[in-house]
Order: sequence, then structure tokens, then C-alpha cells
Amino acid sequence: IEWTIPTYIKDTNNHQRNLSLIALTHKDSEEMGMKYIVSFLKDISNEVPVYYIGSDDLFKNY
Repeated sequence: IEWTIPTYIKDTNNHQRNLSLIALTHKDSEEMGMKYIVSFLKDISNEVPVYYIGSDDLFKNY
């Protein structure tokens, strides 16, 4: 997220306009593509082993 966006949303909300921001981490927005690319790469090359190794979420909700 470009650094001025959250400030813009806060300022806009202070003027009675309701805006929201949903920010996804790279993990959340790219995970499905990374899982897909494994099968794609396996189809085009049988000589190179390809694996998807997932990771934990970077942020936790408490």
C-alpha cells in the first residue's frame, strides 16, 4: 500500500464520507497462484522436482 492511502482514508472519513481499506499480505494474495504454478511446472518438466511449501500468516489476530 502506498504510504499516503491510509491517511487519505482517515481524512476522508473525518469529512463524513465512509471509506474502508482491506489490505492483503503477499501471502494471502499470492498463495493460490503459488499452489497452481507447482502443477504447471510439474507438467512442463519431469526432471526438476517442484514443491509448494506454505508458510504461516505474518500477522495474528488476538
